[in-house]
Amino acid sequence: MTRSAALTITRFTFGEYTSPSRTKSGGVAYFHGSKYWLLREERTEVPSDEVLSDYGTQSPRGPFERADFGDRERLSWACGACSMQQDAQLTYWGQDYVLWFEGAWLCAVHASRSTVVRLSLPIAAGKVESSMLCEGSLYLTTRRNIVVLAIADVEHLFDRSSGSADVYAREIYPLRKPEAKVTMQVGWSWGEELSLQNPHGGWSALTIPRVPGLDRGDLVTLHHMLATDQFLEYSIGGGPRQPLYEHTFPAEHAGLQELRVEPAIDPAGTLVRASTAVRGEDLGRVFALLADEPDEEAARMVVVDLLEEAGEPYAPVFARLLAGDETARGDALGTLASYLEDVEWLGNLPRAATLAATAPLDEEIGDVVLADHRLGFFYSLRLGDGNFRLYSKLVAAPSAAGLRHVDGSRLQTLKALIAAGRTQLRRLSNVKFVTREVIEALADPTFDRVLEIETETSAAVVDRLLDYIARDEAKFFARVPRHLVLVERANDVDALAKPAIAAWPRLPLHKLTIGGVTLGREGIASALPGVSDAMRAIVATRFRIEDAAQ
Repeated sequence: MTRSAALTITRFTFGEYTSPSRTKSGGVAYFHGSKYWLLREERTEVPSDEVLSDYGTQSPRGPFERADFGDRERLSWACGACSMQQDAQLTYWGQDYVLWFEGAWLCAVHASRSTVVRLSLPIAAGKVESSMLCEGSLYLTTRRNIVVLAIADVEHLFDRSSGSADVYAREIYPLRKPEAKVTMQVGWSWGEELSLQNPHGGWSALTIPRVPGLDRGDLVTLHHMLATDQFLEYSIGGGPRQPLYEHTFPAEHAGLQELRVEPAIDPAGTLVRASTAVRGEDLGRVFALLADEPDEEAARMVVVDLLEEAGEPYAPVFARLLAGDETARGDALGTLASYLEDVEWLGNLPRAATLAATAPLDEEIGDVVLADHRLGFFYSLRLGDGNFRLYSKLVAAPSAAGLRHVDGSRLQTLKALIAAGRTQLRRLSNVKFVTREVIEALADPTFDRVLEIETETSAAVVDRLLDYIARDEAKFFARVPRHLVLVERANDVDALAKPAIAAWPRLPLHKLTIGGVTLGREGIASALPGVSDAMRAIVATRFRIEDAAQ
């Protein structure tokens, strides 16, 4: 089977970390027990002066670039790009090839091809921590194993088509000791496994499959060591030895495995660089009109016409949206869809969104996204759990001409908004009045049209916050008729009612909202459905309450 196999892979399992080293004779050795041994099934010692030092040497990575792409990573090269799992260890050779593993899949890319090869393996390599190339073979080191495969086998996969391929996999246990035995004590059970520990104390633990009849505190003797943390058999109380596993060790696996030779799919989609032919000032004015009057049909049509006139490839998708085709939403945002979540639509156009926690941080892609004219559709863009540095760039992007509602939780964001001249904002959410720098930034004329400010507080500190607002040393609140919205961190909104009403006469505010009740200067408080009776009773001592629609 080894002669006809498309790929042969050998896994040397040690049960502990050990790394390979080249020998002067062209072989490969590993270090264990203060000695070097040839990497083969039988133990053959190698004199230390025959071992070459490869520490710190790495194969050139070739023309490949990797970058963060949220919950995945993006690997790109001259003629393609694909996604891969985060923190994958890449192994390069020949200036043209790169290989990595995703679970039991071997993945590889060639620098001159726009395809990705993925081959299912009968055994998992594990998380690769380092790699070495020697005599045409790759030696990949994981926490427990050294995995060996021939680079020629991998290279030949690029000449095949998707389907199946013969794979021969062999497991070898260089530290195997059939005569070894050790007595351990059951510590705990978890699912189908038992954790064992040294009954005499000290640090020593390993895991075995669940054994019927064994409970916490019981002693069990393990026999026939395969690797440092793996045994083949067990016995209880001097009884007969019994197998721990249904299958045999070492094992050989030979047979057909799934092979995929597929076009490389860029996780960023087709990166659409903003057209330079678009009439930017006209587009900005129309986006601004659309933000303030979202039902203005003429503005909706003109925006799409301007995008179409500029040759933006997504313009026809927005034409479908205007025609009422909701199925077009999935194609409307392109690469932006990787950056935004919880997208809200109004009139079948994107209106609000939150920066995704998994938004890519790749600067090259980010520059394209920042210039994307589709940002102009968004009236509201929230930070959520996203990266605040990326968020600061997005809300300050010239293309985001329709923004009226953003988060002001970071000084960096406020400074970016000021630098961008974002003077049309109407609401700042999650504002934190924490430092003089923040207060000075908020007092900038950039925010003179901001009417609503939302901030989070708690019952324990709300008095201090209200005193600070009453002093209004930077004249931020009194400059324009501001509406302050207080959010209680523990959702105990009723606890804010008494201190807020007591402070109300001296607050330089036009309106104040607490727990669904909005206080006004005319002595009337509007209450949304669901306001508690306790809140109503407190507010009613000073205000006439009118019910407001949801």
